[in-house]
Amino acid sequence: MTRTREILAVVAVGLALCLMLYHQARWLAPQHLHSGATFAAYLLDVHLTPVESRLGRVDPARNWRPRILSNALGSLAARHAIEGPGLDQIRFGHAVGVYSALWLAVIAALYLIFVPESALLAMLATYAGVAFGYLPGIADRIYPWDMPALAFFVLFVCLLIRRRAELFLWVMPVGVLCKETVAVLALAYLFIEGSRRRRLWLFGAALALALAARLFAGLATQSLSGGAPSLTLLLANLRFLATGEFPHPEWYRWIGGPGHALLLDAGLLLGFVLHPHRDANTRMLRVLVLALVAGNLACGIVFEYRIWFELIPLCLYPFLRQAAGGPLTQGRPRSELG
Repeated sequence: MTRTREILAVVAVGLALCLMLYHQARWLAPQHLHSGATFAAYLLDVHLTPVESRLGRVDPARNWRPRILSNALGSLAARHAIEGPGLDQIRFGHAVGVYSALWLAVIAALYLIFVPESALLAMLATYAGVAFGYLPGIADRIYPWDMPALAFFVLFVCLLIRRRAELFLWVMPVGVLCKETVAVLALAYLFIEGSRRRRLWLFGAALALALAARLFAGLATQSLSGGAPSLTLLLANLRFLATGEFPHPEWYRWIGGPGHALLLDAGLLLGFVLHPHRDANTRMLRVLVLALVAGNLACGIVFEYRIWFELIPLCLYPFLRQAAGGPLTQGRPRSELG
């Protein structure tokens, strides 16, 4: 009976978080043209003109098209908001709110299934990271792949905690069709437990599945290249991190403000770096975090905080292990940590 009541209490909190995200996403969705263009990608004849600037040639539609599964799910969610050649903004906001809340519910269910002893902490921390990325004045758009990509990273971390990371291979292609950043998780298999032969075999299988899914999406949408790394963008992002100034303000209606990158995902990235938990999985997750950070700095806008959602479950790992009663250190005596 006690266990049942604990689960019901966690479910109640999860439902409340989903409701709060619904209201936040409902307000945010109509704020920018790009949100509607991506959610209605398969419903309306939307053309986003490539832009030439000091950042180079930016073609957002070409970069987004390979995320075919997210685009299809977003269009499915927004289908009732179609009004003539455009979107009814009130119904569209409601559709995106429901879409986001349902994905958060899926994430909460994953936590309850795989890490029930840490589910409450995981839900609260995940919502905090998402809510931070969607705060008014920090974000002005929302995309259909934000939450699905996060859900796949959550699933991977949950399987990792349960020592079943190899099962993620079955959903790797699906995740890549939602957002190509899921392919970064292939690197994890170079570091998981087992013999060198097993690690290399799993890495090869994961990489092959990810590349096959990305190639299929590229061929299907005629968008093989996607967003390429840019030295100019990297330098602009580094300047923002150092000074709070972005040298291309024409790209956003807001720049900086209270959401400095040190607070990424509601501080989870900084917490991950400072947390004393050290084990083989933590070292592996640091490699994944570094890969994602490098990719975002070279291919994204650092203060577009929703692109950091994938880091949330990776950075949560040591906190979840500690909440579950795991030791702060594994494989080394505590004295070696100074």
